[in-house]
Amino acid sequence: MKLGLQGVSILASSGDDGVANYGARTCNAGQLSTAYNCACKADSSSVINSDGTSISQAGNKWIGTGYFPSFPGSCPYITAVGGTQGLESNSTEIAASSNTGAVITTGGGFSIFYIQKPWQTKQTLKYFSNLGSANMPASGYNIMGSGYPDVSMASENYLIYFSGSTVLVSGTSASCPVFSGMSK
Repeated sequence: MKLGLQGVSILASSGDDGVANYGARTCNAGQLSTAYNCACKADSSSVINSDGTSISQAGNKWIGTGYFPSFPGSCPYITAVGGTQGLESNSTEIAASSNTGAVITTGGGFSIFYIQKPWQTKQTLKYFSNLGSANMPASGYNIMGSGYPDVSMASENYLIYFSGSTVLVSGTSASCPVFSGMSK
């Protein structure tokens, strides 16, 4: 927050494992379900009430399953950069997802610690009201939390030079520095 007041911008990748965050890879690998290796099945224990007001760690917690926001991507004092796909194949640009052929699934969702930014409320409510019951995501998120990513950038098939060879890499760790290079 103090760096922001000094005019410093901090950018961070939103993550490469979708809303399940760090547990997605081991969960998908079929390991035993625990809070640490299977975030897609664990309890989120948010400290934000469903009406968007903060509550203390000792107070009642909003409980959900399935969504573990990535830090620092969910922090309101940084700019979180997500990943897209499509440009690399001359297709329509969409959010990067392993379900649609991307190497990664871009991180994103709603913070479980920070209240929603005022400029997000109208768009968030509009988005969810237009989804319809057939497209509504499984419960376990709090739409009153701060949404992220803030921006997105192409995240597929970056050619890099590594150990004497060129290789293709993908992820928000590629999209974030590219976006930061465009910022002034």
